[in-house]
Amino acid sequence: MAKPRKHKVKKGEDIAKIAKSYGHASGGDIFYHGYNKALRKSRKSPEALTVGDVLVIPRTEAENLQALLWIAQTEAERDLSQGLLARADEFSRKAAAATKQYNNNKKYCDMMVKEIEKAAKDIDGMLVTVDTINTVATMFVGLGAITKRSSLAAKATGKELAAINKEAAGIAKGMAKKPIKDGAAKKGIEYLKTDKDVSEVGKRVAYAAEIGMSVTSPSFWAKGLVAIWNGKSLGEALAWDPVRELNKQANKVKIDYGKRNAELFSAIKGLEKSASKLIGMVKDAESRARKLSKSLEAMPA
Repeated sequence: MAKPRKHKVKKGEDIAKIAKSYGHASGGDIFYHGYNKALRKSRKSPEALTVGDVLVIPRTEAENLQALLWIAQTEAERDLSQGLLARADEFSRKAAAATKQYNNNKKYCDMMVKEIEKAAKDIDGMLVTVDTINTVATMFVGLGAITKRSSLAAKATGKELAAINKEAAGIAKGMAKKPIKDGAAKKGIEYLKTDKDVSEVGKRVAYAAEIGMSVTSPSFWAKGLVAIWNGKSLGEALAWDPVRELNKQANKVKIDYGKRNAELFSAIKGLEKSASKLIGMVKDAESRARKLSKSLEAMPA
């Protein structure tokens, strides 16, 4: 807390000399100031001052202006600090949200890759223990027979449609009796047992395999069927390696999520750097405000 200055009159001093030593234009600025009201009761004029009298010295006009300037600067620095702090907090929150997304992406990517690699491992084991050509060929021929009836089913109605569906179901059941352990054909049979239009099965098996699709779905084997429909031989169609395809899908997932997270990582680092820079600016502003406050405290009242 700033305190007023006091001056004890010495021998040989007058009010003009005292005023000049403190930077006041005239002695009246000191003697007639409110600080010296009590003194004026015993000393009616500045000329009446005597050795030992104590004068309270007010601020000069320049000192008052300096104090106002420092007060304004202190308030500005504090406002700046608050604004910068709010901005830094915004960047920090965005960085936290991006970090959460980054971690979620990594978790989801790992989960998908794990599922795909598990599927590849399962089907790889199946292909090793079963006569691959006979197994897959039987399934392709069976599903091919079913899909050929889809065009008829699409145009048929009533009893004719029921007969086609029954025939398709019979083909599927025949497939199930073969030594097929992969379960893809079984999934197709389950679908047919719901008495749905066989043309829908045709659409399903024609749908290209998507990332993470279960090997128990007939759609997973669609690429081989598409190859047959496109005029390729059964042998060429069977050259499609589902294990290799799954591994490619796993790598694609890693690459895709790797790119996403690389962009997120760059954004996170940028946000964190900006937030850190702003925090540094906040500290600088707060430091300047403290220095100004100390300067004000050191000033006379």
